[in-house]
Amino acid sequence: MYIGWIHHYIPKLLGFLAFIVNPVFVYLVFSGKSICLGNYRFLLLYFASFNVIYSTLEIAVPIVSEKGINGYRYCFYLFLTDGLFEKASSFNHFVLTVRCSMLASSYAILISHFVFRYLVILRSKYTSTRFRFFMSGSFGLCAAYVLFFGWVCESWLYAPETVKSYIRSAFREEYGADPDDFNMLSAIYSEGSEEDEFRSWIGVLMLVFMSTASISTYVFFGWKIIRKLNDSRSHTMMSQETAVLQRKLLIALTVQTIIPICISFMPSLVAWFSPVFNYNMG
Repeated sequence: MYIGWIHHYIPKLLGFLAFIVNPVFVYLVFSGKSICLGNYRFLLLYFASFNVIYSTLEIAVPIVSEKGINGYRYCFYLFLTDGLFEKASSFNHFVLTVRCSMLASSYAILISHFVFRYLVILRSKYTSTRFRFFMSGSFGLCAAYVLFFGWVCESWLYAPETVKSYIRSAFREEYGADPDDFNMLSAIYSEGSEEDEFRSWIGVLMLVFMSTASISTYVFFGWKIIRKLNDSRSHTMMSQETAVLQRKLLIALTVQTIIPICISFMPSLVAWFSPVFNYNMG
């Protein structure tokens, strides 16, 4: 389905840029003063690899508009608009779920970064000789986030026929197509069956809990890191140069975290809950 040139080309362009930026980023990380970054280089490699995978899915599994959330009265929904997985089927719906679950994996990866920075200041062995255990835990956390998000989408936020009937007239008017022909995720807060409304509230609240818990974890470890860096006793455990480096890395990580919160979590939160008040964002 062709929505418009912005929706069709801009995500693809930005996705292809990831294949340029991230290899350059990895080269700079591993060709610089690697002794200063230590094993943190591999966590950065992990992050860059995730960016490439995410961009690949964004190109292969495009969702209408940037976050793909459409509103109609007391309902929001998202669906695939292009590519090999556009038409409705069980497998293609699973692909849509995997595509959306990548949002959850970004939360997990950022948590790993904050935990690593804190462990470095504590001189933990999990950043040196036991680093392989830390990375295994990081992979496990990412998998847990993806599985949880996918379970919520498949079990609570699927789009049954009752929801598709609810949005059918508006969908046909907006896109000139029938919602039965597309894979969808949705939530409806009113004017639906009690089962659909209950399911929607539970699914959305679980996603909100996952997001807010993740952001709270960032704030907690960021606060712990700042306290440790400002603690006079910690200054005896690290050189001035190391302390300055840790502060710079924390600032970079903070910016790296604020960006997805502002352009991903907050807009999603608004789009998830605006239908509660029958506010149509289009």
